[in-house]
Amino acid sequence: MYMASVLLLGIELIVSEVPDNIYVREGEEARLKVDFPFVISSLETKTEESEKKLCSMFGVIPVKEVTVNVVEEQKVYVSGKIVGIYTECEGVFVIDTCEIENENGELVNPAKESVKTGDYILAINGVDLVCKEDVAECVKQSGGKSLKLTISRNGEIMTVSVKPVKAKTGEYMLGIWVKDDLAGIGTLTYVSQTGEFGTLGHGMANGENGQLLEVDGGDLYASEVIGIEKGKVGDAGELKGVISYGNIYHLGDVTSNKDSGVYGEFDTDDLTDYFEWGELYEVAYKQEIEVGPAQIVSEISGKREVYDIKITYVDYLALNSNKGLYIEVTDPDLLELTGGIVQGMSGSPIIQNGKLVGAVTHVLINDPKSGYGIFIETMLEEAE
Repeated sequence: MYMASVLLLGIELIVSEVPDNIYVREGEEARLKVDFPFVISSLETKTEESEKKLCSMFGVIPVKEVTVNVVEEQKVYVSGKIVGIYTECEGVFVIDTCEIENENGELVNPAKESVKTGDYILAINGVDLVCKEDVAECVKQSGGKSLKLTISRNGEIMTVSVKPVKAKTGEYMLGIWVKDDLAGIGTLTYVSQTGEFGTLGHGMANGENGQLLEVDGGDLYASEVIGIEKGKVGDAGELKGVISYGNIYHLGDVTSNKDSGVYGEFDTDDLTDYFEWGELYEVAYKQEIEVGPAQIVSEISGKREVYDIKITYVDYLALNSNKGLYIEVTDPDLLELTGGIVQGMSGSPIIQNGKLVGAVTHVLINDPKSGYGIFIETMLEEAE
């Protein structure tokens, strides 16, 4: 009875570790790696289509049904380059509402009940907005009459009315702080052989509430690191960089901003010129990743370097896709340079056994040497 209970518990633990979905190259087998002293039967397929496979312990005891997706071998250029990412919002993004001193000296907040932080104002009185200056012009021409704002809130389109207030200065105002673009630095993870790129390993979000920004295009630019604020307990640290705007520094066009990263099209077709070291890396799938030594690629020092890290845990079923890999920086040079993982290193490619396995995404605030990564298969899947 005791042995049966232990066995049942073991199976339940394995089920919690085994992914629901895996990718397998045609003709290859995928042996799942779990942190338990059990043998998981290999999942072998020779078909060209996805199918369900029964995962079993010792090749005898059924554990879980897994969807096996047959894919061709995939290779991409691994970057590690620090880049500037400029994105344009769809409409204008609401940062917050604010009080205005009206012509009677009273403090009022005309938009408080109608507009919320995180809203996107798409149009005013039916006129589409391109930039924040458009908002000011519509308010100026209102003459104090109510304006109909078309807004997007959590994916839902709605119309609200806001009546501008005549301020003490004599101008009409809505009492809304807005922005129409966002720029920052991060690390370019990969560029495919056909020119699609992925960066960051997480989406660009509004700093006020962490909400993913709805972008309407953007650009990728060259960037230069001018300083590093080292990470320490309670402070993530960050890269200080300068984005080089202008056509000669333009690297690509941003097409989407998703939870798993920022994606787009690289400018040049001749990628071997851009990637001087030119080596293509094979993509590794999650079941190929092991707990143990790995490396990250970064140009944080001003030149391309490979730094040692350790993958401490692989979470196949992570609720947050940006945190499938648990990593720890072990390289003394990188620890001396940054203290571990700092803001701006998001997107740094993670290499293990000569294959690209993922990208750095987050740092642990209370342990800057440690952080998280995303599976590269997740980024490539989201990029499609």
